[in-house]
Amino acid sequence: MRPGPIAFLAPLALVLTACGDPSPTPGADDRGWDTELVAAEVGADQSPLLATSGEEVLLVTVSEDGTLTSHLSRGGGSFETGEPRTTGPGYPQFGGVVAMPDGGWLAMGSSGPDDDGFDPLVFHSTDGLAWKPVEVTGFADAADINALAVIEGVVVAGGSYRTAEDPSSGGFEAHVWTSRDGASFTEVDLPGVRPPRGYRNESYVADLARGGDRLLAVGAADGAAVWTSEDAATWHRVGDPALDGLYAATRAAVSGDIIMVGLGESADTAALGSPDGGDSWQPIDGLSAPGEEAGWAPVWAGGGRLWTLTGVDTNAWNEPEVCYADLDQCGQNPGPQLVASPDAARWTAVELPGEPDEITGTADGRTIALTVERGGVAVHTLPSGTAPPEAPPLPEPKTVELVRVAEGERPEVGVRYHAPMYLHCGMGWLWFGDGTWRRTDRGADIETGAGDEATADWPVVGEMLYGYATLTDAEHLEYSTGDEVIATYRRARGAPGCD
Repeated sequence: MRPGPIAFLAPLALVLTACGDPSPTPGADDRGWDTELVAAEVGADQSPLLATSGEEVLLVTVSEDGTLTSHLSRGGGSFETGEPRTTGPGYPQFGGVVAMPDGGWLAMGSSGPDDDGFDPLVFHSTDGLAWKPVEVTGFADAADINALAVIEGVVVAGGSYRTAEDPSSGGFEAHVWTSRDGASFTEVDLPGVRPPRGYRNESYVADLARGGDRLLAVGAADGAAVWTSEDAATWHRVGDPALDGLYAATRAAVSGDIIMVGLGESADTAALGSPDGGDSWQPIDGLSAPGEEAGWAPVWAGGGRLWTLTGVDTNAWNEPEVCYADLDQCGQNPGPQLVASPDAARWTAVELPGEPDEITGTADGRTIALTVERGGVAVHTLPSGTAPPEAPPLPEPKTVELVRVAEGERPEVGVRYHAPMYLHCGMGWLWFGDGTWRRTDRGADIETGAGDEATADWPVVGEMLYGYATLTDAEHLEYSTGDEVIATYRRARGAPGCD
């Protein structure tokens, strides 16, 4: 039996509050987010990195040409920009930045597809502002570094080897690597990981998270995978029915006693939750927006709350009943929307200027959220003891009841059916009801795949024409927009298909 939603976690809110959850109290500051725009260049394929140590906040950005620049805030003050550092040729990808036990910082990733090919790339800083490259040992192959963590003084990197003869072709094999000094790494095998033989059994670690005295690694290995460890040297793969049939676990976040894992696309739920250190998992309910199918969900933790986005992959605003009701709303998804919860059971929509790239918290209870803006990165800070500013729920689109004929069923003569037409390959053929229909008139032929634009007054959004089909007899039909017939068709076989 599939476990039910993780509503049982609601009582934990009392525990979290008792342990310092910054829930609002009478007289607490309720002014919302404080925002500072940090001037920085963020490459098109890069994401800003965010880490905290005590009351310090470190933002690391990587430009299009691979220049690494850090920005440090101490005690809630303004960010100071450090010395730009060239990271080398290619397109480096950094998996994370962490505070080191010695008070310094470590940023780690891989060099990308340069001449050497996906070599581990490590930079160390004693003050968070100036960085020096680190010579790294312990990697047997080209590698991707997707996440960093520190547990009991040990630096842990999670990612995968690229085992294909051409590393750019993948051959991903999940691994973690450990180090005491951030330079000499030891390779650690993960249970349940097989050598890749084609993309179907490729594997990887997507994220690392610290939960109590445990470290969690999440990713994919013949389906969604969660591994746990107390020392980063010995790992256990979690077996739980809630993970069965899922493609991948993509992110992990820990708040109090609750661990939340975001899932890859095609999942029945957006995220799973665990109240026992990752030993057991249950679906988290209440995250999908109206009309949204559960799928990819980023997850974060900060300020005593769990955070995620909803309305990311909703198709509700693209459905024909929406587009026929009002063409102006067709495809205009108002999401995604940021939501937060103290317990993974009660979710509140939160107002934030922009879509967050990262969210974390500081030791003094502040919540830090990053959004990439024109000219830099906006750092939004929610002071300790402040409730997140609430946002209205996402609106639902207007709809109209459609007159449709199912694929394979014979349409009736004289009935005016809603019949969206895909214009990518032109209007020469129409797929409708129980057959294909070939055009018989010489009117306008819009082929969006070839760049031909539709007539301005036609109800077209993207490559879809929202018109109507009416059979004049069993073998012929008219296609119209409103009251105007724009094409005529007869039954015919031999439709060429459209890619």
